[in-house]
Amino acid sequence: MDRTYHRSTQSNADLVYFFQGDAIYYYGDRGPNNHAPAMVYIDGDDKGDMVLSNSSSAQYQQLLWSKSNLGPGDHEIVISNAGSDGQVMGLDYLVIESDHGFTSAGAGPAASSIPPEAIIVDDNDLNLITYTGWDTTVYSSRGRFFHYKNTMHRTNQPGSFLTFKFNGTAVWYIAGLFPDNGMVNITLDNESAVMINGSSGSNASLTQRIIWNATELPNREHTVVIKHQDIAGLHVTLDYFSVPQPAPRASLPIPVIVGSTLGGAALLALSIVWYMLMRRRRTSNVTIDDQSNSNHLNDRPRPLFNPTNEAMSQSLSLQPHWGYVTEPYTNQIETSSSFVSNNRIMRSHKIRPSDNTNRLAYVPAADTLYASASSMPSHYGSEVTRSEPGLDGNEEPPTYDQINI
Repeated sequence: MDRTYHRSTQSNADLVYFFQGDAIYYYGDRGPNNHAPAMVYIDGDDKGDMVLSNSSSAQYQQLLWSKSNLGPGDHEIVISNAGSDGQVMGLDYLVIESDHGFTSAGAGPAASSIPPEAIIVDDNDLNLITYTGWDTTVYSSRGRFFHYKNTMHRTNQPGSFLTFKFNGTAVWYIAGLFPDNGMVNITLDNESAVMINGSSGSNASLTQRIIWNATELPNREHTVVIKHQDIAGLHVTLDYFSVPQPAPRASLPIPVIVGSTLGGAALLALSIVWYMLMRRRRTSNVTIDDQSNSNHLNDRPRPLFNPTNEAMSQSLSLQPHWGYVTEPYTNQIETSSSFVSNNRIMRSHKIRPSDNTNRLAYVPAADTLYASASSMPSHYGSEVTRSEPGLDGNEEPPTYDQINI
């Protein structure tokens, strides 16, 4: 059917299928001697039914076996290769009669009512499940007992328990139903306990069954405790837990996001404009203050160099070009000690008689320049001369600031 077919040539190979319905029909191929007999088990029946598929010619989509009046609830069918290695056992499709619209696509694990998108937390997930007093042995599938991911935990010690923490609005506890299982005490969030019988009630053994569940819970963290509440020797088992997918985080509507973005951009632009206006205003104020200060400074007299009390009371005469005095300066060394102290240049130069070469007017100290020429005594008549190496009559005299003091 639909151009698909599954088969096995290995002896004791098994196929397991979980479903909900009152009847089931098994379809496959018939063929020559290479077709193996099959054993079909329903709901853990130990005896099973043998199905022969040999024929003289190849026949396709043949009804090989069926079972009706199964009753409501979860069911399990196991088809096993009862032939030898190399013989073929196959499956084309199964037909299920259901009174409540069961479909495989809409079923959860083990054909249960668990949502198909639910998360499975296996018994080996020790990050979420904590065992206290349980067997440390991890039991694998055996015979026709099929565990999820081929693992199962169990305990036969009264008072031993496990703890499972999860976030969500529902939880399902899945385990096997076996004849030697005992009573289970289940608590959720430390509330009143629930007692569940984990036994199959018959010789049948059923795996991956919903033992207990809780739905419509507050969306927060919850804690489930499963405790052995029977006599020693009877078992409590765990195959896995199942919880719904986490609810997606609420996202802001697009208009809100766009509005927030535009509002932020507008606020940033206004902040920049305000900053520029304030900066321009501050610059204008500084310019006005500078101009005002400059005008006040221009109204004041220029400061004097090395001012003295006498010079401060006298008017400043204009200086000639290049800093030369208007009248030759006379030799005052022997008659005025204050003049020598105020004109330190005299210490490093020899005074020689006047001649007509290399004559240079001496520049007095700055404080003596502030006095006008008319205030000098009349006996300052002789010139002060000194030799200047490298200076001839054709060269221009050095500027005032080139004279070493």
